[in-house]
Amino acid sequence: MKNGVKMIDIAKKLNVSVVTVSNALGGKDGVSEELRAKIRETAENMGYKPSNSKQDKKKNYGAGSGKSVGILTAECFVGARGTFYWELTANISNKLSALNVYTVYECVTADNEKNCVLPKMLTENKIDGLIVIGQLGRPYTEILSHIEIPLVFVDFYDNHFNVDSIVSDNFFGGYALADYLVKKGHRRIGFVGNVTVTSSIHDRFLGYVKCLMENELEYNPEWVIKD
Repeated sequence: MKNGVKMIDIAKKLNVSVVTVSNALGGKDGVSEELRAKIRETAENMGYKPSNSKQDKKKNYGAGSGKSVGILTAECFVGARGTFYWELTANISNKLSALNVYTVYECVTADNEKNCVLPKMLTENKIDGLIVIGQLGRPYTEILSHIEIPLVFVDFYDNHFNVDSIVSDNFFGGYALADYLVKKGHRRIGFVGNVTVTSSIHDRFLGYVKCLMENELEYNPEWVIKD
């Protein structure tokens, strides 16, 4: 917001969660009418302005010259030496460029994710759609789910929100990799990854465990190594 007022500022003033503020301002369930009115009054008094107006939603979002699509990634998924997500971002950007669509990229810092501070490309209305690559925390995802422009998640999903997601079959992938090792004669098979960090890693882990169970192999928690 140009005046600097964010949802987290309203939440702190009223001693409620950012998700509660988001639900109240977005007309969602889970907030009493009394609290909803109080939150809206506080937001108005503080000069809060939503990141995208209803009028913005009426834009034509078809591909074409002058359109801009944002790509958002959490700080924890990028690094100086390059990562899978850097390559994925570059490929998506190239495809968009071929459609005469501009790409705007931002990285969410750990502090901004924790405090639910939205990226400037959203708060300053610089984009016509948003692609989120890599899983973000649920409170932050909750805020993003209320934006008034097209939104797509890439390489993760969250069943708590009605948002389109593009993912590979991670469950089958985890199963297939473990099955390959079993067929090679291996019996003590471990797993590397932070199981609960993303839906993709979690699903790969479940596929791995299914393969172990089907082959009556030992599952040892000590063989699950965080990366």
